[in-house]
Amino acid sequence: MATEAAAQATGELAQARVWPDPAVRVGFSYDTFLVSGSQGKSLSVGLSFPLPVFERGRSDRAEASASRWAARRSRDLATAQANLEMPLLLRQMDELRARRVRTRGTTLPMAQGIVERIAKAVTAGGAPLQDLLQARRTLGELLADAADLELASFETSLALLRAAGTSPVAIDDLRQRVMP
Repeated sequence: MATEAAAQATGELAQARVWPDPAVRVGFSYDTFLVSGSQGKSLSVGLSFPLPVFERGRSDRAEASASRWAARRSRDLATAQANLEMPLLLRQMDELRARRVRTRGTTLPMAQGIVERIAKAVTAGGAPLQDLLQARRTLGELLADAADLELASFETSLALLRAAGTSPVAIDDLRQRVMP
């Protein structure tokens, strides 16, 4: 949109070059070397009208028109691409949301419970310490995976907002607009 407006302004400027810009010059000189015949004080006034004989802004108008067409075409292509990406991004967002709910609701609490039970068993002497270390390592990997899910969800929501060309809004509102 801004690129189109800039191209439009460039075209208008090129159109304005058809009419010449007159220039008025006023000068004053003071000279102390009068022996050579120079005048001590002189005032000069000049008026000039450049005549655009060869350059009348045609090339600039053509360039501005091409820029405006390219900007319009680019905007249309970006809109079409966003319309194609929107349903895919919404499905990806739903899948990520389901994985996040499953991870937070089931996987992480179960893994934390296992670590606590193994820790109690190690304290009581019924399990080796290596089992506890392995369980804690696995829990750490699950927590890292959960953080990766959060990041992927955030990045997908940003891509969704970028494709929609909107400011941050609720994803569900966007889903209702795109997928009836």
